[in-house]
Amino acid sequence: RAFAKAYLSASGLPDKSEDVTALIVDAEIYRLGLCIRCPLYGLLSRGFMRVSSELCQESKAAYRKFVAQVRQSVELQAEVATLGVYGCIEKSAPELTVLQKRVQARLCTPDSGFSADFLSGHTPYWLGVPG
Repeated sequence: RAFAKAYLSASGLPDKSEDVTALIVDAEIYRLGLCIRCPLYGLLSRGFMRVSSELCQESKAAYRKFVAQVRQSVELQAEVATLGVYGCIEKSAPELTVLQKRVQARLCTPDSGFSADFLSGHTPYWLGVPG
């Protein structure tokens, strides 16, 4: 929060608590699709072929719904700012968590090249590349 406040101040932008929270929420939501090490990458049509297009569409819709809920809820915004977007999903979006686990189960199979941490579900699929 201190960094976000200093960034806003140095940029000449409003830096009240709600402005800091808004910046953090935007940055956390951006993390969902930033690069190959993000959950939405695996759901792209060019992504991993082990995930059915139906599951991809269902998952993308759930992410869109979650982001819309965060944008409308001060409580969820506070959670995202405190727990991060992934922590907030785990705590407050059980249907999205289930979909994430379904994608993980399809991607991280014994023949996928993912290590044991990924196969066990301990590490999310988006934090690694099969190897």
